[in-house]
Amino acid sequence: TGVQSVLFRSAGVALYPIILVDYLRFVVPALRYPGLLRGATVAGIGLGLTFLNHRGLLLVAHTALFLTVFIMLPFLIFVALGLPQIQPRLWEFHNVGVAFTTMDSRTFVHTIFWNVNYFDCISTLAGEVHNPSRTIPRALLWVLGLMTVAYLAPLAIG
Repeated sequence: TGVQSVLFRSAGVALYPIILVDYLRFVVPALRYPGLLRGATVAGIGLGLTFLNHRGLLLVAHTALFLTVFIMLPFLIFVALGLPQIQPRLWEFHNVGVAFTTMDSRTFVHTIFWNVNYFDCISTLAGEVHNPSRTIPRALLWVLGLMTVAYLAPLAIG
């Protein structure tokens, strides 16, 4: 429903800055500890995302496209550099089980959240798309294919 969608988006917008700062703490040690810098960084990212949303769909689309290319570029470089060293014999499954006591559950939840987020918002954008009955299924197939390659190619390389 519309109310659930608004609540989920609000929670998502509130969580993104926190998740991003959690990742940035590895690069910026000062963000590892609660305090003014961490709070200001979270608030600044949240305000920036809100500003993008209020500026309109076209700016959001261009920003999303830029960020997608920026995020995928290291993976593409990694895969291109690793292609000559592929060893398919290493793809055998040995100890597939995961000991949940040793798993980093915070990183696991963040990863799951990022990976499955926003597939449900297609209905929100359908009014902005030309010929949605044709375009949306084609876009979903492209996304499915690209996501599969984006996950499997780095794993295959090693």
